[in-house]
Amino acid sequence: MTRYVLDANIILRFLRDDHPEHSPQATSLFAQAASGDCVLAIPNVVLAECVWVLQSFYNTEREAIALALSKLISKPGVETEELELALDALRRLKKTNIDYVDCYLAARASASGETVASFDKDFQKFDDIHRWEP
Repeated sequence: MTRYVLDANIILRFLRDDHPEHSPQATSLFAQAASGDCVLAIPNVVLAECVWVLQSFYNTEREAIALALSKLISKPGVETEELELALDALRRLKKTNIDYVDCYLAARASASGETVASFDKDFQKFDDIHRWEP
């Protein structure tokens, strides 16, 4: 079975449905994955890029981003590295004003019991992790 590693532009054209040629092609690719004809792999760094583009370029609300991307990475035929961490990070994104990468770090620290070393005091907003400042 063919496995495709997706670039953010495929995901964005699928979610936005805003390009006359690329959006239908992206939609077709996700349909192929749903029917079992291929697997679509979404690396965490690409997921982070999608969040950033949707927020900064399209001014999409955090809740809408979290909902759309959570549904997308949970679709049949779609694989995401550390799916549960990505879903937790998106839940944290929805509930806070903290950027996605920090939400992901918090999700990872929560799941693993690791301590986040950071000067960023935003991590104190999460009651399920420990932050250490060097």
